[in-house]
Order: sequence, then structure tokens, then C-alpha cells
Amino acid sequence: EDGPDIYAVVHGFSSTAVLLQCAEIGVQISCVVRVTNKDDSGKEAGEEEEKELQAENNEKEGLVELAKGLKAFWSELDRVQANSQSLQDVALLQIKPPSDIIPEATEERTDYSQQFFNNVADLFYELVEKRKQYQLYLDCLQVIPVSRPTENTDQAGDTVDLRLYNWLMDGIPSESG
Repeated sequence: EDGPDIYAVVHGFSSTAVLLQCAEIGVQISCVVRVTNKDDSGKEAGEEEEKELQAENNEKEGLVELAKGLKAFWSELDRVQANSQSLQDVALLQIKPPSDIIPEATEERTDYSQQFFNNVADLFYELVEKRKQYQLYLDCLQVIPVSRPTENTDQAGDTVDLRLYNWLMDGIPSESG
């Protein structure tokens, strides 16, 4: 196989500065994975409960703060990724755990962990395949710089020759415009 030799999964950080610092020292970041528990309606399961949690005791206020911190992290990550040359090609992936409740029994917890690990590994292997396809696309891409024709005439009063431009544009399907 020609995938990466090392997979390092770092978890538990809530600052995008960690990603920037890793990129600065030469650590190649392929993806950032968001573990979420979305229900079938597409809303995050915690959104509706957030208001209820705010009204309850101090113990649950920590969960609300954690949810706010995660929301801030993902918002900041979009901004950082757009402004950082080294993080622009980082894939943002999303995965859902096998179930919303982690079992307490040792054997069930082991099965749960194994299933979740397999899901993450599958996600990483899919990423490797997509990166290969993307690299092949970049290798095959041929960009031909063509100045955009204008209706203006040059200084001698002759019109611009549009034959090359029209020939290039004829090769592009009309639905891609």
C-alpha cells in the first residue's frame, strides 16, 4: 500500500493555534475530523438541549460552555484555514460514533471502541484514496492562460482576433459556464 506510514490522532485540544504551530514546524496535517452526534433531521442533538441545560444546575453549565467552545473552534478553524497557506488543503471530515451512549460494561465498551476505531480507520483510508485522485487531477490539469477578449479595438483600429479564444471555449461544455 502507498498510504502514509504514520497516523497520529491528536484529540482534546480546543485552539486552532495548535494546528498552526504544527504546520509551522513542518507537521503535515491531512485532515481535521469532527466527531458529532447528528440525528436524522440534520440538527445537532445538543442544540435543542442547550437551552434546557442553561436552566439547570451548575454541573450542566460545564457542558454548555464546552459546546460553545467547540462551536467557536469550528468557526475559527474556517477563518484560520482561509488565511493560512499551509492549512488550505486540509480536509474537514465528520464522523458519527456508533451510538450516542458509551457502554459501561467492559466487554461492550471494548466492542464499541473497536467499532469506532474501525470507522475512523475507514475514513482515513478513504481520505488517502481521495488525495490520490486529487493529485492525479492536479497532475493532469493543463491551465492555458488566455486573456479575456474585449469589445474594444486596439490602437490601430483593428478588432481583436477571437479565433483562439473561441476555439478554446468550444471545448468547454456549456453547462460548466
